[in-house]
Amino acid sequence: MYNDKPQYIQTLQHRFGIDRVAPLDQPTLRKLDEMAGSNAYHSLEYYFNSSTFTNIPNTHRLRTIHSIMSGAHQSGHTRVIKLCADNIKAITSNVHGHQEQVLDIKMQVEPCSRQLERVVHSVFGDRKLGMLIMEQVGVVHKSLSVDVIKGAQLIDRHCLNDYIKYGATEWFLKAYSRSSLSNKDNNDVNQTLLYTALTKCRTEIVEVLLANPKMTLKPMDNCVDKSFFDDMSSSCTHPAWEKMFDQFIAISFGDAPFNFFDGQLSLVQHPSYFRKLIQCGVKFDPFTSFYDIENIIHPSGWLHRPWAIEMIQLLEQYSLLGHRIYNHLCLTAIEHNITPVVQYLFDQSPATWFDSGFEAYELFNQCLDHGYVEFLDRLPMVDIALSNKYLTPTSSGETSWRTSITFITLTETPAASLRAYWKFVPS
Repeated sequence: MYNDKPQYIQTLQHRFGIDRVAPLDQPTLRKLDEMAGSNAYHSLEYYFNSSTFTNIPNTHRLRTIHSIMSGAHQSGHTRVIKLCADNIKAITSNVHGHQEQVLDIKMQVEPCSRQLERVVHSVFGDRKLGMLIMEQVGVVHKSLSVDVIKGAQLIDRHCLNDYIKYGATEWFLKAYSRSSLSNKDNNDVNQTLLYTALTKCRTEIVEVLLANPKMTLKPMDNCVDKSFFDDMSSSCTHPAWEKMFDQFIAISFGDAPFNFFDGQLSLVQHPSYFRKLIQCGVKFDPFTSFYDIENIIHPSGWLHRPWAIEMIQLLEQYSLLGHRIYNHLCLTAIEHNITPVVQYLFDQSPATWFDSGFEAYELFNQCLDHGYVEFLDRLPMVDIALSNKYLTPTSSGETSWRTSITFITLTETPAASLRAYWKFVPS
């Protein structure tokens, strides 16, 4: 197919029968774009007539063809352009009630109760109180790293993409329905608008844009682009994010398999995203590198998020946590006082985490430094160096730190040995 030789597929079908030849896989948007760029019009014609393509909904078929034709225009391949134009004409003529004009879609707003209306007016009718509330809204947004803009600035810019970015859905719908963009081929603009609406989970805007078959996305290789991953990750808590993700995958890859960005599982910062990628058949390798560790324990990593234990459990379920990772997770959780994670990790089997006694000693010292003494009984039997932490009485009966390093071999559990010296701790 990619070498513009579909006759070989037809020969196999004639030789062995259509039923015995595997159906044509749905190529990604990138592959179709590359076929258009290489003037593979025979293969494109074969694909357009295949059941793989004809079983796709009409709007999505039109969206795919418009995207292919845009690439053909850039390359100047007139046969591909004519092939696309003929197929667009054939599909649109068979769609009942098809109109070239995109219908004006109005927002359906549920009327609020009279009681709620009176409350809102009584609050915002007080100018000083209203300004104070709006000021605090801005403070909250900034603390959550949410982009904010004043309404006057937004109207003054009159930018469709900004309307999507800042959630001004009604303003976008009014501006978009009046613009020429709704009926013109403008791939760069169309790609930007649809991409922003999907990653920001603006469901009403996405529905309007997808109703226009000229709206498409930038073709990708068989790999989720890192920029999309980063932008979509921030929307994982939105109730519609999974639907938006599915739309993105359907347009970019169809049913074709795809990979995650360089297979770097440590970049996945939310369990919902991880589950979705697993459901899509994405394969991951277990954590092994220090790069993986840094992505997790970094202050912006998932170890510092409320869903840290859920993430650990998911990774354990798919055997993706190497034993070295546990020790680093525990050290960081202790340092930052993430007690639920510390408790969960110690409930596992700490004795299997260590490649050397030094790692066990490091964890022992971390527990002492941050007051997690109750977990010391669960550490394995090792030589522990109580560096700068061994207390001894002075001649005057007071306590002081011994600066030398003293090594002791534990003959009892670590906590029991520690209690032998605990009497020297100042009250």
